[in-house]
Order: sequence, then structure tokens, then C-alpha cells
Amino acid sequence: MPAPRWISLVCAAVVAALALAPVPFAAAEDDKKAEAEKYFRAGERAYNAGQYLVASQAFEEAYELLPVAAIAFSTAQAYRLLYVTDKQPAYLKRAVELYRLYVTQQKEGGRVPDAVASLAELEPQLERIEAEGRSTAMPIITPRTQLMISTQVDGATGTVAGKSGPLPLTVELAPGEYVVNVEAEGYFPKEQKARAVDGQFILVEVELEPRPAVLDVRTEDGARIEIDGRPWGVTPLARPIEVPAGRHFVAVTRRGRVAWAQEIDARRGETVALRVDLQATGQRRAVKWVWIGAGVLAVAAGGAGLYALGEQGKAEDLDELRQTSSITAAQLDEYVAHRGNRDGGVRAMWGLGIASVATATVGTLMYLFDRPTAEMPPPSFGPRPGADDAGPTITPFAAADGAGLMVQGGF
Repeated sequence: MPAPRWISLVCAAVVAALALAPVPFAAAEDDKKAEAEKYFRAGERAYNAGQYLVASQAFEEAYELLPVAAIAFSTAQAYRLLYVTDKQPAYLKRAVELYRLYVTQQKEGGRVPDAVASLAELEPQLERIEAEGRSTAMPIITPRTQLMISTQVDGATGTVAGKSGPLPLTVELAPGEYVVNVEAEGYFPKEQKARAVDGQFILVEVELEPRPAVLDVRTEDGARIEIDGRPWGVTPLARPIEVPAGRHFVAVTRRGRVAWAQEIDARRGETVALRVDLQATGQRRAVKWVWIGAGVLAVAAGGAGLYALGEQGKAEDLDELRQTSSITAAQLDEYVAHRGNRDGGVRAMWGLGIASVATATVGTLMYLFDRPTAEMPPPSFGPRPGADDAGPTITPFAAADGAGLMVQGGF
């Protein structure tokens, strides 16, 4: 699906703003810009949640701190939708004022076409209301002491002074110190102190820390575990495997076992159970038979040695007889045959012994060097699901010379 035209324009504006970014301001100006960014982000979240009154308040605060055209446009958008739901002429008038201001300051490019289209729709309505003599003055609201709780996580909930609800949450309180509690699935809960100031709208932005995913790997002892190509430990593990949420490549290897590998997808706070049944390699199965063969050869070498020893004894008996008395020609032939058998047995013993040692050595080398490895897949990991694969993400930003939305991800 192609990106909407206005998103492309915002992306272009973001790139231009970054390319033309001025030298950083003094510390006070930097603090003001950071505060404006906080209110702008909170306003964007309230806007996306359909809380247009809260969004307009937050955008107004951001615009007061950093009066740039892009924030004016966002504020106008909030007032336009607030008028649709509330029908207060003052909201319509404020939206028209801000759209005009944006067009005047921006002149061309950016969201100018959208602002002009909105003015073409809203200005005739405002003219009719003013012609009817209806008041377009902003309702006089007694300054209220409010805390607006916001966070970077969608679906988070907050609690302050016994009042709770989904964020962003705006609560009217008496001035004083409060403890704000924020929770979200997959994140560590967080407490943060906040001060409600008499008659002021104060934003409390709470940054949540994501919980890691836990990999519960169960396999035989002595197996080596690697995560994303990096060694983690040898089973049994002394502690659980905690990894950032997202895709990971898990490999389990052990000498003499077929390497096991799997690509897993773990979300924040999730425990992924992996039961790994390692299978013996063909080489490891062959080692047993090689060693059995070496044993058979060793036994045969021992047998050949015993046979040579027996033939040597028979030859010695005949030789002793020859030295003490005469022997017949047949006995002499027998003596020579025993000596020949002895020499053949000795040669067989050495040959079979060497073959046994060589075979055992081959088996030992096969055993020692049977270390299968798991090949890492090509680097094709996608977006980490800890951020919820929901397509492009839009993040508001505000700066001294502009503001807008930062778009990340694919369309």
C-alpha cells in the first residue's frame, strides 16, 4: 500500500529540518524545547486516543513554549475535531485562527494544502455563526490544577491519588506532591513523583522500561547454548536466559550430538519454553564400532602373541633335546617349523597390535572432533515484536524552527 501523500510530505519536512538544524541553543532554550517536545508527544497520544480537548490543551502548552507553525497545525487539527464532537463555536474559531497562522508562516509545502482545504470547509461555517450573532469567545474556564500522565507505551494505565485509567490520563487535583503509578503489559511498573501546581496544567511523562523475554531451554547436561551466535553457557544453566524482546537465533550443541537450532520470536515479558532432545550424530554412532574393531584387533594381537609364545616353548624343548642327545631328521624339521610359526606369530602380533592402536586412535579422534555447529541464518531478522509489528510508527517532534511527525517503518 503506498504511503499517504501527507506522510511523505512530513517525512520530507523532517529530513529538511534535520539538514537545516541550527546550532544548539543555550541551556535554558534547550530545556524549553525539551518541555515543548514532551507536551507535543502527550498531545499526539491524546489525539490518537480521541481525547481532543486534552490534545488541544497539550498542543497549546507546546505552542506556548515553542511557537512554530507545525505545532500550530497540530493544534488546529485537535480543535477542528473537538468542534465536530462538542459544537462549541469557540473551538471552530480557534481552529480557523491556527490554520490561517500555519498557512501564513509555512507559505508553501508541508501541510499547507491540508490547511487550505480545512479553511475552505470551516471559514463559511464560522461566517454563518458570526452572522447569526452567536458568541465565538472561548469559554471562560477557571484555572484548574491538573496533572496529565502520559507514557511512550500504548495501552498503558496510570493511577494517581486513587484515580486511574488508560493513558493519557488527565486528573484534577489539589496542589501538592503525588506519586504516579504507571503499568503496561510487557513493561516493569514504575512509580514517579509529581507536583501539582495551583491553577496549572502539568504534564507527567513516565518512561517505562521493557521487560526482557526469558528463554527456558531444557536439554541434557553439558550442552552448549548460543544466542544469536554468542555463547551463553553450558547446561545446566546457573540463571535464566534473558534477552531483549524480538527475534533470536538459539543454537544448542554438544560433542557427538546433532546441532539443534531454531529461530524464535519472543515478546516482552514472555517465557519461551524450548525442550531440546539432542540426537547422536552418525559419527558418534560409528565411533562405538570403530572402538569395538580396535578391541577385536587387540584381542587378536594378544592371541597371536600367545601362539608365538607357545611355538617358542616347543622350539626350545626340541633345542634342549638336540643339545643333550641326538634328534631325528623329523624332529629337526619340527623344530624349524616351530621357529617359523613363532616368527609368524610375532609378526602377526605386531601387525594386529599396530592396527588396533591405529584404529583406536582413529576412533578417539572421531570422538574428540565430533563437534557439530549450528549455522547462523542470513541476517534476515525483521522488526522486533517487542515493539509490536504494527507497520509504520509515527512519533511527534518539536524543535525551535519546526515540528512535525517522524515516520519509521514500512508501508
